[in-house]
Amino acid sequence: MESSLKKDNQPALHGQYGALLLDALDIDEQSKQAILSQCNIRPGLLTSQDAFLSRQQSEQLIHQVIEASGTPDFGLMFGERLNLMTHGALGQAVLSCNTLEQAIELLLKYYRTRMVHAQLELLYEGDLAVLAFDFDQPDSDAYRFLIETVFVCLVRTSMFFFGMKLLYQGHVQISYEQPHYLTQYKSTFFNGVTFDAPRNALCFKRELLNLPMAMPNPSALKQAEEACTQLMARLPIKTSLVEQVKALMFSPSGEEASIEELAAMLHMSSRTLRRKLATEQQSYRALVEEAKLDLAKELILARTSIEEIAERLNYSDPSNFGRAFKKKTGLSPTAFRNQQQESSSV
Repeated sequence: MESSLKKDNQPALHGQYGALLLDALDIDEQSKQAILSQCNIRPGLLTSQDAFLSRQQSEQLIHQVIEASGTPDFGLMFGERLNLMTHGALGQAVLSCNTLEQAIELLLKYYRTRMVHAQLELLYEGDLAVLAFDFDQPDSDAYRFLIETVFVCLVRTSMFFFGMKLLYQGHVQISYEQPHYLTQYKSTFFNGVTFDAPRNALCFKRELLNLPMAMPNPSALKQAEEACTQLMARLPIKTSLVEQVKALMFSPSGEEASIEELAAMLHMSSRTLRRKLATEQQSYRALVEEAKLDLAKELILARTSIEEIAERLNYSDPSNFGRAFKKKTGLSPTAFRNQQQESSSV
């Protein structure tokens, strides 16, 4: 009971989404304040850059909003209202990326600045790229609302940049059973949706990761990522120092942060960072190599050319990268990719 209560009070959803939820209702300010009071939410939580609603607060607010709207498919409607600019610095950073792959890598790196209780990952299955996600939100109504909102936001954003390419060559998987308002789902996802799936995921052709974004802007990307980094350092969650260092190790373009830069991001001196890593039996250089290996595996499975991987990871030539990869894994890059594809097809 105590553990469950503690979890209910953990941060979950950025407070600014609470403000957007209330704005989506056609009600007066007095009614909005009444909803906040019922959910035990202080108005200041909805305007602060660093404030998060707890899991309990977000569940209660979602319940109240759905009830006030009188619309069971409010999650689909709310997702339509969101665009990249409603996601703060993260949205600006994604908007400024060069390719879809870079945008997804950046999303994976910083999504917790908006949804602490979410789990997001990019998987490769044969010729498919799978963006899978879930929420630590067991309540059925709130859970379905969050899944609907995120899916609509992802699909509409992809349509804005790439038209119907991702949906024509992919599909949406949803873990819960088919709702009674199926017509609304079809108008959003067309016929590319499967219910009672083992996960929530947007699946699309892996080759589409190379699609160029419509509005690349290196200077805006750098500025937005700096803001995301600062937000990550202030997140109200407990993660190990090693996890924080690995999360901040590389920029979306693959540029490696020096230990001085990492220390500055974590608001400490490089000497303190080295000492703290040593207490966890880790070193900056070892974490760099570990992060490089993880990134190399992802890029190999994404069928990125060996030449491009070597350049991105700062190897002098593809042969040196191949030898280094085989030394660490026991397999050449090609053999590693074949092994992973065979195991995923079993």
